[in-house]
Amino acid sequence: MKFTVYHVSTGEIAYTGECPEEDFDLQARPGMGLIQGQFSERTHYWDADGLQMVEKAARPSPDHRWDVASRTWLLDVDRVAAKAHARRTQLLRASDWTQLGDIDPSTTQAWRSYRQALRNVPQQPGFPLSIQWPEAPTS
Repeated sequence: MKFTVYHVSTGEIAYTGECPEEDFDLQARPGMGLIQGQFSERTHYWDADGLQMVEKAARPSPDHRWDVASRTWLLDVDRVAAKAHARRTQLLRASDWTQLGDIDPSTTQAWRSYRQALRNVPQQPGFPLSIQWPEAPTS
């Protein structure tokens, strides 16, 4: 027999399984619901009325996470910010060479301005959802 166990308050699928019908004596724990005869991946949730399994909408992006309370995908702004910080760090490291003592001073100054603009990225209005990345100097 196939079965699905879900959280009654949120509809979130806790786990699913299958066993011979004669061995089926699972009792739902407090706060959990048990659906006999249905097997679902975590791509579904149990609706608020407890009447049917509902398929989740497709994940809009890797930066979205499933919110069980609202039963929707929410943009994880902290994850987006972390990715922006990682990109900024990578761009700064890639331009470290421009600040060495044996580099032409005009080149050093152009790159210094670029590097400062990178450091200012988190202060931009709309960060991290709207970022104007500075352009690296050509020299």
